[in-house]
Amino acid sequence: MAKLLKYIGRFYQEYKLPIISFALLVITVTALRIFLAVLNAINDIPLVSPILELIGLGYTILFTFRYLLKDSTRQELAGEIHLLQKQILGRQESQTLS
Repeated sequence: MAKLLKYIGRFYQEYKLPIISFALLVITVTALRIFLAVLNAINDIPLVSPILELIGLGYTILFTFRYLLKDSTRQELAGEIHLLQKQILGRQESQTLS
């Protein structure tokens, strides 16, 4: 039994990154399948799908009128996106991207 534990420990140390990557892949696929099953269940409820489509359409129209029609608001949106890139990527990396 001690040899088996030693062998498993050595195997894990040697293949640590592929094991973790495989585990993350399995977890991601499982979570995605659960998410899609929940969405299908919600979509099967009468009137929920059309209401959610109307909400999405309304938000798209609101976003278009708020940010995309005028030049000043497009610049404001670009500034917000640039600020978000700085916060996520850090100053040095976001300057090389732009």
